Amino acid sequence: QNVVRRNRLRKDKKLWTALGSGEKIIYHEAHNEEEEGLFVAREISRLLARGQIEKRGDVAVMYRTNAQSRALEEQFMRANIPYKVIGSRKFYERKEIKDMLAYLRLLANPHDELSLRRIINVPNRKIGPKTLGELQQWASEKKVSLFDAIQQIEQHPTLGKGAKNALSEFGRLMTDLANTIDELHLPELLDRIAERSGYGLELREGPESELDRWANVLELRRVAEDYSEIETRTALELFLENVALVGGADTTQTGENGTLIQEENNDAVTLITLHAAKGLEYPVVFIVGMDEGSLPHARSVDKPDQLEEERRLAYVGFTRAMYRLYLVRPRHRSFYGESQYTEPSRFLEDIPLDLVSSNSTSSRTKRRDDQDSNDYNQDTSSARDTGRTFGSGKANTYGSGQSKPGSSTPPKWTPRPGSYSSPTVPPSSPPARKITPAPSQKTPPTPATPKEQQYKPGDRVLHNLFGRGTILKSEMEQNTEFVEVQFEGKVGKKRLSMDFAKLEKI
Repeated sequence: QNVVRRNRLRKDKKLWTALGSGEKIIYHEAHNEEEEGLFVAREISRLLARGQIEKRGDVAVMYRTNAQSRALEEQFMRANIPYKVIGSRKFYERKEIKDMLAYLRLLANPHDELSLRRIINVPNRKIGPKTLGELQQWASEKKVSLFDAIQQIEQHPTLGKGAKNALSEFGRLMTDLANTIDELHLPELLDRIAERSGYGLELREGPESELDRWANVLELRRVAEDYSEIETRTALELFLENVALVGGADTTQTGENGTLIQEENNDAVTLITLHAAKGLEYPVVFIVGMDEGSLPHARSVDKPDQLEEERRLAYVGFTRAMYRLYLVRPRHRSFYGESQYTEPSRFLEDIPLDLVSSNSTSSRTKRRDDQDSNDYNQDTSSARDTGRTFGSGKANTYGSGQSKPGSSTPPKWTPRPGSYSSPTVPPSSPPARKITPAPSQKTPPTPATPKEQQYKPGDRVLHNLFGRGTILKSEMEQNTEFVEVQFEGKVGKKRLSMDFAKLEKI
């Protein structure tokens, strides 16, 4: 009640539960979104193993926006935990994600006609079914691919000038994007696609529902950041392979209107937004993203009426739990390649401290970000954090929540009012960046000292993403060492730049 009581327009009510006093709230702080999802997956497995829940269907995981389901879905698939998404589709089956992936697939393979058909008119380029049909017929007659036919479209005997111009413009777009692959890291390539195609602008300037779709695109970009250190063509191949594996996993899911599509496994964890959770109850509820900018949403913090709605949403989430409630927050979120410190949600301050378990699960794991304590002049123990957060009834003392003191934000990538608590694509693309080390800004540039090769054929190495492998070849190109590694399992053979790849000899 303390959470929603602060709303000005709410009539005071006396609320109670027929079940009496129950378990205390468990508050957990994870390092980032991935570890947030990992904690939830492990805790569900622990509850099931100890008999504290009868089935996975007793559990619901709630979040403010659909984009937050991605990290949860991936961790659940790794842990073989079946789940169902209420009111939306799986992350990799959402239209905007499939559209962006189709652009990447077409860049990786210009003859991928399925991907070409998907995005040739996304966003709307006035290339309709009739034009596409004539293009297909002409390509068949010439025995060339659709993309090759587009490159020769001026020779088409019957197409009108408008259709030819639209197809030519699409062909130039894809050619220009293909020519930048070697100059951009994978996340920047996604930025360039969103900007040059006009798709990002369409999503950002649309209604709120379109902004939520843009949030999904930003989440896809965040996944791509894990591949930044790899040569872009290799990264593109590996990224698409991984998406195919993750996106193709069997789960229970629902459609856009909440209608159940598959019912193979009713014993599944429910993934659901706080909006969609109204009126529902579950024995165990996890609410993730308990940080400023997520809950309350960044679009609401400066608008009193919308902030009251955010507070109601938090109250709805808290009261969906019948027996156990977990509140989970990532200490860090990644925005355009930078890890930024988050601020705990203001709604935590309204929860009396005596309702929160003093044996917080966040104290059981040594945090990887303990070094942050010096920057923030705070102890990282969960007991002290909880004391500052819960029951304070006033602004907490975690700092701005935007970034660490002394850290720099990416140039030209500034938050847009009303955006999903993250930067948006700027009007112009960031400058093309060659995958070579940048010169130091602190000292005048000096001639590069010739580097020595660090690896030789036969060396056994460990990569934090690809695992174990064997060096097949090492060569120097423009003072940069490139190695060819045969990794174990499905990863296979990869060529990596030692200016970016982090290999450890074993």
